[in-house]
Amino acid sequence: EEDLVDELVELDSSDVILASGGGSGVTATSLISLSSRCSNAGATFVLLGRTELIPETADWIDWDEEKLEQRNHSLRDTMLEDYVMDSRPQKKVSIVEWENAWQPYLRSLDINATIDAIESCGNTAIYRSCDVLELDSVISVGKEIGKKYGPITIIVHGAGVEDSKLVGDKDLVTFERVLNIKTKGWI
Repeated sequence: EEDLVDELVELDSSDVILASGGGSGVTATSLISLSSRCSNAGATFVLLGRTELIPETADWIDWDEEKLEQRNHSLRDTMLEDYVMDSRPQKKVSIVEWENAWQPYLRSLDINATIDAIESCGNTAIYRSCDVLELDSVISVGKEIGKKYGPITIIVHGAGVEDSKLVGDKDLVTFERVLNIKTKGWI
């Protein structure tokens, strides 16, 4: 147990929280908790991630598993139609292709669920697709935030890539990719 160094400070409408990797996972869970703890503060949460949002997924937040599964099968049907239209000799969609096509929808749904959870607490949440390793992209987003919402008052650096292996089992390229997002992405 640690002693509090300072008193806890509540968020208010002047706070702009910039969170890399904030759209899903543990970072999103932490941001939702903060938003809940400071409900109706009017703070602005700016979530950054590499995922491009798919607009239709904003309407899926309240869908049950059955409805999501129907949409997933609809995606497969569309992929099959595209194969026929492109006159591809392959007339079927592999499970791997289908799963790879579906994953961006699920990531986008997670991000929209995070936005919805933060906003349901009386705060504002926006998402910007941005790779923290691309300095020009980070600068562009930073300028946009400053103009629209004011100065950034809190930074949460939660961006990362999942590669569940022991360090000794990672090749150098994989190790550098995982490490760079945490170190160079912070700068």
